[in-house]
Amino acid sequence: MRLTDLPIGEHAPERVHAVIEIPKASKNKFEYIPEWNAFYLDRILSTPLRFPTAYGFIPQTAGMDGDTIDILVIQDEPAVTGCVVEARPLGLLRMTRPNAEPVDEKVIAVSACDPMYRDFLTLRDLPRYLLREIDYFFRSYRDLEGKEYATEWGGETEVYETIRRGHDAYLEKRAASRPDLPAADSVEQSTRSSRRHTEVPDE
Repeated sequence: MRLTDLPIGEHAPERVHAVIEIPKASKNKFEYIPEWNAFYLDRILSTPLRFPTAYGFIPQTAGMDGDTIDILVIQDEPAVTGCVVEARPLGLLRMTRPNAEPVDEKVIAVSACDPMYRDFLTLRDLPRYLLREIDYFFRSYRDLEGKEYATEWGGETEVYETIRRGHDAYLEKRAASRPDLPAADSVEQSTRSSRRHTEVPDE
């Protein structure tokens, strides 16, 4: 099975599976290649920049660019390339080209297994310096590619909607290109229950 087809998570979008491509503090940019079912070393960062958190993707999603939705997972202990972490999304970082529509959204999440972050419910619970570090890293990373981006934060409501939309897009894409696979429930269907969730203002 391709890792992009792993279950999104029984309690998505409140909890999702994250496939880790790049460990925290790494200068190696690993990228999962579905056709190979392997991780490829795409590049080594040539500046002092290092990935501020573990970085990977949410399986069974399709983002704005057609690839899986990116996710940053915050936890104290390192998460190695190829492992699957259950993560709790808190918000997202949206990147936009000048005078253009948003082109990239990155989910910001904490590890559901790390007791250190058990009470972290929104982006406001994260240290300000960490949010600044994440923002600076991705803007600087894009600058090195010769691309200028503006960034903005989104909260719980927006990140949940992004995950739902991405999962629906994945299901549509899979049904069109791989009709041999059994149908899967959407996030909306699989998470329908009597549980209530507190709405958090967007960041």
